[in-house]
Amino acid sequence: MKPISLKIKGINSYVSEQSIDFAKLAESNIFGIFGETGSGKTTILDAITYVLYGNLPGARKNIDTKNLRSHFCNENETSYVDFVFSLNSKFYRVKRTLP
Repeated sequence: MKPISLKIKGINSYVSEQSIDFAKLAESNIFGIFGETGSGKTTILDAITYVLYGNLPGARKNIDTKNLRSHFCNENETSYVDFVFSLNSKFYRVKRTLP
């Protein structure tokens, strides 16, 4: 699987919509996810896991997906993850909203 783009809104530290263009980042054939503590690195990986599987399996399974929703969002705002990736030369788009 090759990530192409990711949009996150209302999840943990990403209150407003944030977009990540993995295709642009990968032009140099290597990139990393780095930043200060609390900047949202784990949230990016949790968002991808959640959008693909609908939960957080493995070591993070004790986190209720309801806890992914940012506490700073208004109750009537929709929180979501929108992920585009390629696999075997085909493109896929998966979008999930949080409860």
